[in-house]
Amino acid sequence: MFDRSGLWPIRAHFIRRLLAQVMLGPVLINGVTAQTSCVPLSADWSFRQADDQRWYSAEVPGVVHTDLMRHGLIPDPYVNFNADSVQWIENQDWIYTRTINVDRALLKNEHIDLVFKGLDTFAEVYLNDEPLCKADNMFRSWEWPIRRCYDAAPMN
Repeated sequence: MFDRSGLWPIRAHFIRRLLAQVMLGPVLINGVTAQTSCVPLSADWSFRQADDQRWYSAEVPGVVHTDLMRHGLIPDPYVNFNADSVQWIENQDWIYTRTINVDRALLKNEHIDLVFKGLDTFAEVYLNDEPLCKADNMFRSWEWPIRRCYDAAPMN
């Protein structure tokens, strides 16, 4: 379903564990023969601890520690002995989310891929609340075809 602007909203949820780092540089790519266009997805992210319902703005790419510090939720771990007081963060799951608005022109492409230039070592990626994939390596790029996600959805 398209909203008033003619764009189709998509929710993308990202859960990360292990050091709670979120190093994301995602782009949406459409593959048309030799032509490639990218839609940067680094703005408008929100995050929360998995067992908490409060959402906060997030900076992507980035790490959960700096997002928590920016909101005054933890002290700077590099000052004094603060590192000890933030150890709990690495044992929690963190959810990062944003809406991806896809316009009709992009949907005319045969291939649409979701690309991440880095995810935390262990991350689960969801698109429209459906599991898309699991990542297990922070030191590589990840790319998943998502065109099928649009084919299954009704378009008005």
